[in-house]
Amino acid sequence: MFKSKNTMITLVTAFIVIVSISFFGYQRFSINNKYENIISEANKAMGSEQYDNAVKLYEEAMNYKKDDNTKKQIDLAIVLKQSKSIYESAMKQMANKKYLEAIDYFNKVSKQDSKRYNESQSKIAECKKSYIDYNLKNANDSLKNSKFSEANNYIDLVLKQDANNADARKLKDDAAQAANIKAKENTSALGDKIMLTEDQAFELVKSKVKINEKQERLFRYSDFKNAPKIADDCPYYLIVKDAITPSGDEDFTEAEYQVDKHSGKIKECIQGQCKEIN
Repeated sequence: MFKSKNTMITLVTAFIVIVSISFFGYQRFSINNKYENIISEANKAMGSEQYDNAVKLYEEAMNYKKDDNTKKQIDLAIVLKQSKSIYESAMKQMANKKYLEAIDYFNKVSKQDSKRYNESQSKIAECKKSYIDYNLKNANDSLKNSKFSEANNYIDLVLKQDANNADARKLKDDAAQAANIKAKENTSALGDKIMLTEDQAFELVKSKVKINEKQERLFRYSDFKNAPKIADDCPYYLIVKDAITPSGDEDFTEAEYQVDKHSGKIKECIQGQCKEIN
């Protein structure tokens, strides 16, 4: 009787242990199964570039199991989302022929975004070529219309990107020669009229143009070191206004003033657009 009772207790205890192990085993299996299913869905979202959804799913998976790889995937999804947005902005700028702005965006595409990063490197080269071709065409058109200052502005934009560009350097020489020929033609038509001196031309411009001495400066073109020489028979003196950067390390041309040597008339040229200011 006593032995039978002990056997019964042993069987009941064994049954409880087996049921408990089965329950916790099933629960663990269920959790792992849910985790794997969510991770699978998150990976699919990543593959289809649904990065917000991928982050949401990875974070949900972390509720079932803390895992460093899952955390890394969340960080990667955030990087890829931003990189994709930057790439799309670059493509829009490129489509609008804003090549330098596009290059700036392409340079910000993450290396972790291998697909778009590799495409961006190709697009940067494409943008540089398009930018150079665009400005060379404009320089040629300006030169054909005897807009020498405008042509030089376009040429300088090319040389800033490619200092050794053969087409730009040839155009630079062509523009200088054409300007000299035009100047000789104009001088020939003027005849022997009384001429202003360069100093008189400078003072004339100075009296007409307001200068912020802290941010701008006015000087004669002849003061430029290594500047292409303007022919002596050019019908005007060239006075230049520069803007000075806060650091004082650099400056850039804001305007050019062509002072007729005979009439004293002043023509102001800004980015290729010229008008008389007398």
